[in-house]
Amino acid sequence: MTTCCSPSLTSQPLCLQDGTPITVLIEGACVDCGTAAAQPAVTGWVDLTTGAFTPGPPPAGAGPCDQCDPTPLCPQLLGLSGPETWAMPEGTESVSIQVACGPVIVTDCAGNETQINECGTGLNWSAPPGGCAPGRLCTPFTVQVLDGAAAYINFLGPCDQGGATMSGEN
Repeated sequence: MTTCCSPSLTSQPLCLQDGTPITVLIEGACVDCGTAAAQPAVTGWVDLTTGAFTPGPPPAGAGPCDQCDPTPLCPQLLGLSGPETWAMPEGTESVSIQVACGPVIVTDCAGNETQINECGTGLNWSAPPGGCAPGRLCTPFTVQVLDGAAAYINFLGPCDQGGATMSGEN
């Protein structure tokens, strides 16, 4: 007499080499009572970011996901009045500048200068995350608030750096 059973199913979380989380589906085959259990087999995997199922084994290089320790970032708000220059700290993830009254000169890490004369102008920069760590904007990045000008800078950066470098100008 032949008996029927449902195969056992389980899953195992893994990540692709680019960090994409997946779940590998493992199936245990049915066997007759009294027969040794069959080796389980990988039947497919699911990309957890898209929900797409792919039959067969996962791509080569799939393995345990990196465990990340969170990197603490602290929001900071500065009010600058000219003449003053602010240098963004290394490891800053995002910066937002609101010009209260120009002129203000922003110099990016490639050395490109943008002069903002219009009061009320706002600009934002944000770095994409790097794996499990926060993104980092390139440096050096400065904001020069000229004589008679004022600006607010809101940035998200490393908590242990305590702020940015500022210098007065004459």
